[in-house]
Amino acid sequence: MAHYQMTAVQFAKDVFWIFLTITTSTALAVIFSFYYLFFMLLAIFFAHVFTHIGQTFYLKKYTPGVITSIILVLPYSLYAYYRLLKEQVISGGDILWSILGMCIAVPFLFLFLVSERNRVTKH
Repeated sequence: MAHYQMTAVQFAKDVFWIFLTITTSTALAVIFSFYYLFFMLLAIFFAHVFTHIGQTFYLKKYTPGVITSIILVLPYSLYAYYRLLKEQVISGGDILWSILGMCIAVPFLFLFLVSERNRVTKH
C-alpha cells in the first residue's frame, strides 16, 4: 500500500480552494437565491462524512478527519437539511437533483485533484 505524504502548503492550498468554493456557493444562495450549487456542495459535504468513517473501518485505524466529521460535519449537515426542508427552501426533488449533481461533479473533482497532485509532485 502506498503511503501518501502532503506538505502543509499543499494542504493549505486544498483548504483554500474548498473554502473559496463554499463561500462562493453560499454568497450565490444568499444574494441571488441561486441554491443549486450550495445544495450540491452540501450533499458532497454530507457524503464525505462516510468516506472518513469508511476509511477508518477499512484501514482499521484512526484516520484524520473522522472525529471532526462525526462530531461537526454530520450534525451540521443533518441540521441544514432539516432547516432547509422545514423552511421549504428545499424539496425532496432538490435533494435528488443535488445528489445527481454530486454524482456528476465528484469524478471531475477527483480527476482534478489527482492531476493537480501529480503536477505538484513533479516539481
